[in-house]
Amino acid sequence: MVPLNSAGARVGVSGFMDAKVLVCLWFWFGGGCDFVEWLSLRNIRDVQSLAYMLLYVGLIVTQWLWGFSVWQYVALLFFSIGMQVIHHNHIHLGIWRNQNLNRTTSLFIGATTAVPSAMMIGGHVKNHHVHQHGPEDHTSTWKFGGDHNHLAGYLLHPFQAFLTLIPIFWREFRDGLPQRSKFSRHILLEVVLLFAVWLVLALADWRKFLLLVLVPQLFGLHWLLGSNYFQHAHCDDESDANYARNFVGLVNAIWLNIGFHTAHHDHPGAHWSRLKELHEASRDKVDQRLIEKSFFGYVVRTFFLSIFFESCRSRSLRQATSP
Repeated sequence: MVPLNSAGARVGVSGFMDAKVLVCLWFWFGGGCDFVEWLSLRNIRDVQSLAYMLLYVGLIVTQWLWGFSVWQYVALLFFSIGMQVIHHNHIHLGIWRNQNLNRTTSLFIGATTAVPSAMMIGGHVKNHHVHQHGPEDHTSTWKFGGDHNHLAGYLLHPFQAFLTLIPIFWREFRDGLPQRSKFSRHILLEVVLLFAVWLVLALADWRKFLLLVLVPQLFGLHWLLGSNYFQHAHCDDESDANYARNFVGLVNAIWLNIGFHTAHHDHPGAHWSRLKELHEASRDKVDQRLIEKSFFGYVVRTFFLSIFFESCRSRSLRQATSP
């Protein structure tokens, strides 16, 4: 890839990044509700979602045109997770009041994250939210090697869940083709669009495609499927309140309230900006061991320190409540 070794390239990158910052600041502070109304946004907080989408694409374009940058690549991986969170929020409650804009956004997010929205709806909304980590949930963490919560379990869970869900999606797609079902039509359109984008970018420069597009997409996909492990491993699927783990710290500011998971399950149609207040209203019913003050602290303690210190190991509530 071309290094940033000329004044013109440096000015171009600097100007592009400054423009992105100004746009984001204008969205957040200066755009005002009138602009949000004009855009048909459902909630003003979704300017953060739009800013994340803009930054994600901008970081790909910047490095594609002007060369690889370590700090920009780290930011790209960060926003690849943010894109999956936005995708998750969007399938529950569309960003826009206008349904045509919602459908267009679904196609855009599906092509940029490599996860068709039809699959997200089938695997997450119609499966996970209905069965809530129970026996009929295809992605229940305890179905893969028993009831555990450790680093190997987290790293493997996305692959296990993916291999479980793909045959289910394929059967639904195949069975729906003769009747041209909504699922079959939508997933066909999204997969064709995704492959078309991949093909065009790979033909343009396959090395840049792999580094700047495919790797961040796979990184975000691993996190998307792995988040199920963070949020449900060692939880009690037979309980009405203790089937999910919650994180109440910084993770919610940077990843759009993704930590308030029990509130999200209890109110799947609520806008993500309301999850904190919904969590506070019902947190007393949740076992306090399932309310973590820090997501990052939880990861360090449960997945790394637990290797050396037994006191840091996770304890299963599912086993504790079994007869």
